[in-house]
Amino acid sequence: MWTTEHSIETVASPEAIWRLWSDVAGWPEWNADIEHIEISGPFAAGSTITMTPAGQGPIKLRIAEAVEPELFIDEAELSDVVVRTTHRIDDLDDGRRRVVYRMEIRGPAADTVGPELGPQISGDFPETLSALAQHAERRGSEKPSTETVTSRDGTTIAFDRVGEGPAVVLVGGAFQHRAFDPRTAELAARLADRFTVLHYDRRGRGDSGDTAPYAVEREVEDLHALTDQAGGSVCLYGSSSGGNLVLAAVERGLPARKAALWEPNFLVDASRPPLPDDYVAQLEERVASGRRGDAVEYFLTTAIGLPPEFLAGMREAPMWAGMEAAAHTLAYDGRIVDGFKLRADELRSVTTPALILAGGQTPWMSSGALALADALPNAAYRSLDGQGHDVAPEVMAPVLVEFFAA
Repeated sequence: MWTTEHSIETVASPEAIWRLWSDVAGWPEWNADIEHIEISGPFAAGSTITMTPAGQGPIKLRIAEAVEPELFIDEAELSDVVVRTTHRIDDLDDGRRRVVYRMEIRGPAADTVGPELGPQISGDFPETLSALAQHAERRGSEKPSTETVTSRDGTTIAFDRVGEGPAVVLVGGAFQHRAFDPRTAELAARLADRFTVLHYDRRGRGDSGDTAPYAVEREVEDLHALTDQAGGSVCLYGSSSGGNLVLAAVERGLPARKAALWEPNFLVDASRPPLPDDYVAQLEERVASGRRGDAVEYFLTTAIGLPPEFLAGMREAPMWAGMEAAAHTLAYDGRIVDGFKLRADELRSVTTPALILAGGQTPWMSSGALALADALPNAAYRSLDGQGHDVAPEVMAPVLVEFFAA
């Protein structure tokens, strides 16, 4: 067996380094020797990376192991040898980290081939490690800046801006806002390596204002204001009913470059009951009479479909107060999802390139997502198998990077 090892010390966090590693499409930003690269699936064991170094043919690397945010190992089979490279982060006593690249060449011809092949492959490890550390330190030290923009009706919309690159606006679903939604904040951080990300509080939530009377058009105007603030060209990501809002915005002419929708709320089969005709009125009546907790319960049982016996324990959970604080906006989302109806004929004019995503754990949402993709003239459908409605940021981020960067 032939081996070599290189390392560098850095103040970057393991999470910042991991975000660069797991964003395979972004490797050329800190490894100048890569001409083209793509990955067959998530950044996880079993996926295959196809990498084309400058002036060479493509090389296939199989991810043998990936432990976030500690290490990953890839292997390449080259004739009579296997090249196995471990990329590892070690914590040091002074709060710094050591990033280690260790290469092993194994197989019957390793002792013969290794001394010549090994230095050819690993010769740029010092430069690559230096560039990786610099990128991770810069990205890891960047904190979101909190800003505001004024919508057309005078409502103040608060948002965080982080990262550098083409603009992406993240649109949350029911209850979601910056102080109540750490997963979307993590998604923003993961996208910030490639994009300028705007993560905002929809009107009526968090630090954003709220001007009566409510109308879906007002939320579309909020997105227009954010788009103008971002320079007039954005990609949109909408989660759950936020996906319905994104669709409503592009249908009304918002100039989005691309739109990605995670499990938007459309019911096209009989796998669950539709929303009652008086769904929005029921929510509004409970909030108007001061029964915000009852409005949350009605949403959870009627829209989400939770069994009533689950709710007693939920009322005692720390998150319940945050849900009650946003209870008045449940009627806003009720108007946006419009009874979960998919009006396919009205979507034929929506030409914005779209990626419709679902996880398969909620059948009616998966069926609705697939039907939506079929209805839109310029859309694709993709299933993120095994993901529930609360999709993991580490799974979603590389999918959005691939779609928005293409």
